[in-house]
Amino acid sequence: MPKRVSQIIPALILVALVGFAAVAPVSAAPLGPDPFPGIRGADQREMIDSWESPWSAIGRINIAGFRQTSMCTGTLIAPDVVITAAHCLFNRITGNAHPVDRIHFVAGVRRDEYLANTTVACIAVAQDYRFNRKPLLSETRSDMALLYLKEPISGIPSVPTVDVRGEVIATGPFFASVGYYRDRPFLPSIHRGCEIISEQDGIWLTNCNTNYGGSGGPALIEIDGEARVAAVVIGATEDKYSIAIPISSWPDLQTENACVNAPDRAAVGGQR
Repeated sequence: MPKRVSQIIPALILVALVGFAAVAPVSAAPLGPDPFPGIRGADQREMIDSWESPWSAIGRINIAGFRQTSMCTGTLIAPDVVITAAHCLFNRITGNAHPVDRIHFVAGVRRDEYLANTTVACIAVAQDYRFNRKPLLSETRSDMALLYLKEPISGIPSVPTVDVRGEVIATGPFFASVGYYRDRPFLPSIHRGCEIISEQDGIWLTNCNTNYGGSGGPALIEIDGEARVAAVVIGATEDKYSIAIPISSWPDLQTENACVNAPDRAAVGGQR
């Protein structure tokens, strides 16, 4: 039987991925047994202005399909690069990678307006990533991806990552988690003052509130007065602790400049 977080046996903890997939029409999408899989106790998320920096660099990753649409969160870490969760780029029913021509990054969503809407040229994931609808905690360590945009986004300051070599380590005391969630899909929400409750084999278990749609959202820390992406939120445990994958889990992140590690080259496109 899967163990609970309090028992600190991470290899046996089941994970609820919090990307949001809806079968059209969206209003018909089942909520499932728990509509808030990543909220423990009181909901501490608050809405923020998506047109103010650094929040303007955080956007929705929309994936369109004939029978299904899905939504995650991503962050512009360079004018033409977005970081998100790798599982967002896969069809959770078939397990296949979504074609890149169906993937859009929409920055600064504010109800029916936005600051930028662009398409993806190709994607890169960590070499050891394997999609799993119901992964164990130990299988989430490489759940991170880069989206290379067809055109760079101008006018929106990007939010860089922390140094992947570990010179900056965000172990506390506090950070902020941001996402576009199913219950608040047209404005971003933030949970300030999150803490890392436990670190298991390089995976953070945190008390950040999250929900469907929040996968791929950034865990932000402040360095010299500037926001930095320290980790990517990818899901929640059965005990409703949110899971964040630190940037340091992908050592080649800052040198990755082509989609040579794409999960399905035929499906997701060629090199940049």
